[in-house]
Amino acid sequence: SRLVTEYRDGRFVSNRLWIVRHNLQVIQLVDKSRLLEARCTANASEFRTYRRQMEAICLSVAVGKK
Repeated sequence: SRLVTEYRDGRFVSNRLWIVRHNLQVIQLVDKSRLLEARCTANASEFRTYRRQMEAICLSVAVGKK
């Protein structure tokens, strides 16, 4: 099974500038003791431009077979 979350967070950077980041996170259970995590992040102002590429990358993550 796979959990997909999307959230925004903000923080102060140099010169008291407030930056908001938009995050896309995918968590997939591998087995009882391991999980796979992929995170894609962009500035909120640029997220719309890169959303499709970020979704394609994050959602394509899979566990390889041995």
